[in-house]
Amino acid sequence: PTPPLSMAAAAAAAAAAKIQGRYALHPLLPGAAQSIVEACTGRLHPSWTGQAQKLFGTWEKIGFCMPRYANFLAKTNKKDLKRAHVFMNEGAQAALGEFYLCCALRLRPDEVDAAGQDAEKLMALANEVATKEVEPFFQECREFVANYDEVLHKDLDNTTVWREVEDALFWHHSFEVAAPKAYAAVR
Repeated sequence: PTPPLSMAAAAAAAAAAKIQGRYALHPLLPGAAQSIVEACTGRLHPSWTGQAQKLFGTWEKIGFCMPRYANFLAKTNKKDLKRAHVFMNEGAQAALGEFYLCCALRLRPDEVDAAGQDAEKLMALANEVATKEVEPFFQECREFVANYDEVLHKDLDNTTVWREVEDALFWHHSFEVAAPKAYAAVR
């Protein structure tokens, strides 16, 4: 004979399977999600991790300089642009130079020290840092976020309420949002 506990679990599973709606759950589905998480933890890493770490490494260095970039933007008017990167407004030019010089100090402090008080060498270094490091960094950032999906982000954010209830429920709902076809295939 079937033990009473197993019968109670079977009855609970049958009852749960009949519930419909947003919060209807089958008792085994969250377990499947948790099994997937446990099987993957430490074995799989997002494909974007390395690029994100690289970008954040650079950001940690030049983030300090961003108020100077904001100052440049504040001094720049659209009418000041003759063509890309050529500014008629001297205040904007000075602010941009200050920003790039700050970046040079953060990215290449030894070269800034070696230039000393030589304005020509400092401006050449700031220009080189701008064209070879800062502008390519900004482009890499734009490319990194180009495929950002705001709807998916919001939908995933909405699954976080399940974390307070149980991790397995959080993972179940997150997988349903992020990869519904793949998750349905393994359930």
